[in-house]
Amino acid sequence: MVTHNQLFYQSYDFSTVSNANVNAKVKGFVNESYGEAKFEPIYVLKATWNAAKRFGGNDVSGF
Repeated sequence: MVTHNQLFYQSYDFSTVSNANVNAKVKGFVNESYGEAKFEPIYVLKATWNAAKRFGGNDVSGF
C-alpha cells in the first residue's frame, strides 16, 4: 500500500459529458471567489495529492 507521493486527478469535459453536480460546484466556486456570475465551465481538471514531497524539499504536503 502506497502512503506517500500519491497524486490523483480527474478531468471533466463538459462539451462531451454532462455532470450537473460538478458543473454547479465549479460555477458556485468561481462566482463566490471571483464574482463571475456568468461563468460557464467547459473543462475542469481536479488534482489532489497525499503526502507528496515539495520539489527541492524534504517536507510533505497533503490536500
